[in-house]
Amino acid sequence: MSKLIVKTKSPVLPSYFEGQNSQLYHIANKMGQTFRYSLLMHELTRKIGDTINLHFGTVIPFSDFEKMGNLFEITQYIKKYITHTHIHTHTHTHIHIHTYVLDNSIMFK
Repeated sequence: MSKLIVKTKSPVLPSYFEGQNSQLYHIANKMGQTFRYSLLMHELTRKIGDTINLHFGTVIPFSDFEKMGNLFEITQYIKKYITHTHIHTHTHTHIHIHTYVLDNSIMFK
């Protein structure tokens, strides 16, 4: 995440999704990025029809990250921001996941 922030010089909108991933996803996460990505669609489709609460914090400007020494520091800063500002208790938006099958592809709306 921090590598993309630095490469694109982008501000960050901290976000928090309520809920948790399956135990299988957590195991795949420990095995590596390829396994984690392969289960991402499974995690999304198992939430079809559920309401997921999303919470957003205040945008962190890229200038805040320019002062930091390395990617690890940026990642820790964002994690600390999410934990200590409690964005999960502030503004949130409810979304409802709908699926459509179009040309053998699943579309999310």
